[in-house]
Amino acid sequence: MGIDDHDEPKLENCDVELNDELAGSDFTCAAFTPVISHYGCALFMLGTSDGGIIVYNPSNNEFLDGGQKKIIMHEEIGHISVKNGCVVLGGSQGRLAKYSIISGNLLPPDIPDDIVILPNPYGGITSMTMDDLNNEGIVATTKGYICYIKFQDKVIIPLVSKVD
Repeated sequence: MGIDDHDEPKLENCDVELNDELAGSDFTCAAFTPVISHYGCALFMLGTSDGGIIVYNPSNNEFLDGGQKKIIMHEEIGHISVKNGCVVLGGSQGRLAKYSIISGNLLPPDIPDDIVILPNPYGGITSMTMDDLNNEGIVATTKGYICYIKFQDKVIIPLVSKVD
């Protein structure tokens, strides 16, 4: 049996209906979640240019909560990390946000105190990688910095900066 004897997986296009709020959104990043037991599958989290988060279920081709977009930071979201029951977001102006997934709800909580926001004076986030606990990470910024972040201690430490 050769490689040509197998059926190749085919991508299928799906028509996804966007509500009026989403129809005007610019989607800027996406991330898979781990399998969420409540839904029985991994979901997609989408970030928008106006700082919103939307969640999409690929198993039924529908947005959760009717396509509700929750604004978490008033800047473009460029990076999403979903691990260990937490969501971490990186923004174009440098803010980093972290919140817990409660009862399978991937959207940010309504109570601002439940969201940790780290302001970042070192520039907008261009790249982000987080540890398995979504507590510590490394970010690169638009001002040429590589920074270590630790949400538990609410610190951002520049490790390297560009040479002028």
